Amino acid sequence: MKEQLQNLLRSVTAEYAGQNGIDPSFLLEAELTVTKDPAHGDFATNVAFKLSKLANKKPAEVAAQQALLHHQRLFLDAVHCLDGIC
Repeated sequence: MKEQLQNLLRSVTAEYAGQNGIDPSFLLEAELTVTKDPAHGDFATNVAFKLSKLANKKPAEVAAQQALLHHQRLFLDAVHCLDGIC
């Protein structure tokens, strides 16, 4: 499951990067981790924070756009935001 999510994350993030003129090589630093608190979901990633610096946008804005791309792939049941961060 984690490997499938990592592949999806890389694919969607590379697509987002391409749409925004960002070099996707930063994906080497992207992390997907199991959350410590189940209330925060199953997994967490730092991609929105990495992308926000490169796209010169707020992390929440990048995360929302990423969540939309993820959800459109119909792989996930839902993508939730936590304290304003998606």
